[in-house]
Amino acid sequence: MMPDYNYILFQGNLEKLSSFSIVNRILIAGLKSLGFNVKEIPADTSKTIDLRGEIPDLYIFHGHPYDYVNAPGKFNIFILNYEYFEIKKEDRVLIERLNNYFDLVLASTNFVREILIDNGLTIPVELLPWGVDRSEFNPNVKPRKIKGLKGFNFIYAGVFTERKGIDILVDAFINEFSADEDVALVIKEAMRWKHFEPWIEKVMTRAKKSSAPKIIHINKADTSIADYFTACDTGVFPFRGEGFGLPILECIASGRRVLVTKGTGPVDFCNEKNSHFIKAHRHWSRGKMQLRPDARHLGRLMREAFNKGGLTAPERREIVSSISGFTWQGTIGRLGSIIEKELKSLKQRKDRARPGLYKNRGKDTPPHVCFTYFEKGLTSWRKTSARIDAALMKSFKSYSPVSFRTKPLMRHADVVIGQSGFSLEQFMRAVEFNPGVLKIIYRESGPLENMLRLGNRERKKCGLEERNVPAMEIWRQRTELESADNLLLFCDISKKLFIESGYPGDKIEVLRLGINVHKPVFRKRRKDIRFLFVGTDSYRKGIRILLEAWDQLKPKRAELICITDDLLQSRLLLGYLVRNDNIRIKPLMPYRKFLSEYEDVDVLILPSFEDVFPFVIGEGMGYGKPAIVSADTGTSEILTNMHDGLVVETGSVESLKDAILYMCDNSANIKLMGEAAYETAVKFSWRRFERSFCDLITRLHDERT
Repeated sequence: MMPDYNYILFQGNLEKLSSFSIVNRILIAGLKSLGFNVKEIPADTSKTIDLRGEIPDLYIFHGHPYDYVNAPGKFNIFILNYEYFEIKKEDRVLIERLNNYFDLVLASTNFVREILIDNGLTIPVELLPWGVDRSEFNPNVKPRKIKGLKGFNFIYAGVFTERKGIDILVDAFINEFSADEDVALVIKEAMRWKHFEPWIEKVMTRAKKSSAPKIIHINKADTSIADYFTACDTGVFPFRGEGFGLPILECIASGRRVLVTKGTGPVDFCNEKNSHFIKAHRHWSRGKMQLRPDARHLGRLMREAFNKGGLTAPERREIVSSISGFTWQGTIGRLGSIIEKELKSLKQRKDRARPGLYKNRGKDTPPHVCFTYFEKGLTSWRKTSARIDAALMKSFKSYSPVSFRTKPLMRHADVVIGQSGFSLEQFMRAVEFNPGVLKIIYRESGPLENMLRLGNRERKKCGLEERNVPAMEIWRQRTELESADNLLLFCDISKKLFIESGYPGDKIEVLRLGINVHKPVFRKRRKDIRFLFVGTDSYRKGIRILLEAWDQLKPKRAELICITDDLLQSRLLLGYLVRNDNIRIKPLMPYRKFLSEYEDVDVLILPSFEDVFPFVIGEGMGYGKPAIVSADTGTSEILTNMHDGLVVETGSVESLKDAILYMCDNSANIKLMGEAAYETAVKFSWRRFERSFCDLITRLHDERT
């Protein structure tokens, strides 16, 4: 009987058709059949997943894009199939996170295992080969009726990408065969990414010529592709890089020989009995060490297969028998054994644990403080991380910072402070060493669900599709909040939103962030009033009502500068821009370059539907710029209306119009308001924030002890 200590949380591609989703559905169903308590979170959906916030005994990830942020289990497994010979520069962080936060990597082929080890992976790597369902893929499957088939037919099945070498395949086929030969190439797409569509169109251009041999391009979702394989004679897979190649294995199981690039993952099951190998050599291309298949050699292999013709029944049986060791039953059995071993080890560790062994050291002993965050920098939340880190380092003799790339603290801590979204793993490990540890999380925005709702409401009004975050992120943030003893927010508006969402108000602390103060800069000899809007989440920050207000006012001696992105996709917003040539759109830019923008504007404007303490507004006040902000922006809590800025009704076009008009009609007062804004900014120094932050940590720790 399976023990209760077996809660598995499995995250990965599950809903959109791909090899990832096929494998994951099989793995999850197999684990459930073995008696494990498995809950799945699709990585390829925005649906709300109603899961308990309990920490899983074991967490498994298998999917793409890679999610190396989350390792929320007592034991964490990452299933990884890497296609290239060297880890790409952008994937180095993947190796770092695996080494620091995961316990085991499962690779489906020896190639992947060796590549990971050679590229710096230090945690254990075990093999977990994929299988094939013989009842679905076998030579006796009734062939699909495909319009345009010839006497001999090649087939490629999978995604249409550069890595799969479809461009090489098309060129080799067209160069080797002519339109009057009794041969066709079937390209069966499983799925596609939109950014590949121009490239796909370019690749298929040659196939449209009258002299080209027949190419049948099929792009649609099917519950099974088994009958595509039996409708054709030979599979062709000239990949540039491949970790496993499930369609290749399925093609072989269908009794079809394959032409496959020599090297990488499929060599575990491709051999002289079932394959002919395409010559290839390694080379660097766009930061990837991959294979370059020889197109001429591929053409010759295709010609030889065509000349030989279809295989006999005994030949097909021999091909099928060559992969007899690759079954899903074997995969599930091996995975089950691995998990049972790890869960048994976890149970033994739990039985040995003595809760309360470590206790907080008391008021007279300075606490050991740990701070976990993503990274430090000059802008927005990076700036907050840098300030908190500096403050804690000065105030606490026993202090350990833990960034996103570094290993979590694996020893006693009395207080763990964490940035929202990057704290859960450290919280878990801290409790193992000290069950009485104080856990404090800070968040620089309101509840995630509220942000999504407001942003998507505005996107819908602008004629755009909704944007959603992965279900795992929602689960994670909920679990972090439930795990924390205290939640630190940076404005009363955020506190109100969290309480409305059901979070206990007595666990919330509010502390104003600091403001960078510079020498005030005022424009001289201005002929117009320049307003500045900045937003990386422009829809939630009110860009629609801002452009609507501007369009209705049509101010003649004013200019609106919007530093943002993603506006030109909306026909509604594009219409406002076309009708108003005094609106200028600038792309987001590096921080140091952006600072110069403050010197050339008069008024900041941010009519957000919800915003905590926008750094752009605060820093602008530190340059002596008055601000127009909505009542639901945290900055409104430090402004005095008509003194150092204007506070408008949230979501009101009329209120925003009045504010813009006031600034235009009273341009002589802008400098006075700017001077007042500067004085307000001075009151909220980072030194004040750092001192108050450390005092708060000390107070909460003392109250806890």
